Amino acid sequence: ADGLGDKGPDAARTDTTAPTVTIAPGEETRFLLHYIPDTSGSGKTYTKLSVTPPNETVFDVLNLGGLGITIPATTGNAPDVYVDPIGYHTGTGK
Repeated sequence: ADGLGDKGPDAARTDTTAPTVTIAPGEETRFLLHYIPDTSGSGKTYTKLSVTPPNETVFDVLNLGGLGITIPATTGNAPDVYVDPIGYHTGTGK
């Protein structure tokens, strides 16, 4: 989201195999977001991400804390944003 009402593109899922991850209360996991950066100088910058966990229907909006993702303003047939499965486990549970 750009903070002005434009939700931006949905990320396409990569074909990376998703690991099995069990998260205990207070633990976290991570995912990688890949994007094709704008090189034209006329791209669209997004400063928030809407994240929906696997098998859930409720999303949360995350502020990128002063960072921005700038992608081309017009897209072709291929997505400009991709997401890997969650699974970068940082807790103590397995």
